[in-house]
Amino acid sequence: RARSTNANPYERFRRDHTRVLVRLGQLEAAMPGGRRPRVLREAPVRALIAHLERQFATHMAAEEEVLYPTLQQAFPEAGASLRPLHQEHADLRVMLAALTGTLQRPATRARDEQVLVQVQDFAELLRLHIRKEESFVFDLSERVLNSRELRGLARRLVPFIPANARRPQPSRTSRSRPS
Repeated sequence: RARSTNANPYERFRRDHTRVLVRLGQLEAAMPGGRRPRVLREAPVRALIAHLERQFATHMAAEEEVLYPTLQQAFPEAGASLRPLHQEHADLRVMLAALTGTLQRPATRARDEQVLVQVQDFAELLRLHIRKEESFVFDLSERVLNSRELRGLARRLVPFIPANARRPQPSRTSRSRPS
């Protein structure tokens, strides 16, 4: 219904997903093995993990506190499908924390192998989770919520958008004239 309106909150989520998938590819490329470097490149891995932690703090919080409850209220039957997504959020946070913890240990071949396995598991779950959200949560919400509900959802999501990513709102006052 409101797929192309400015009040559609899903475009931001989809852009977030696209950026995270790109970062995930970069994270995997920093792993040793095959045609990749023979040693773990820690600096890019740490930077990518930090980015994902920031992204999780805002993106997942917005989904858990606003998006999922809104969909659940409008379409109670969605509850059975939303519960596993909540659990995946928890699992992804735990996996990311474990990966950070593993990187705190002294660099050894065994530690680097463990990082590789953790990154592979994390990447697999995150990709699967994103596909589920895009196909179920976003697509279903766009069909179930009416225009008024979508606008309300967009307003409730504003606090979760980093200030530097918010679009400036047009002023209601007339333009000031140069003096």
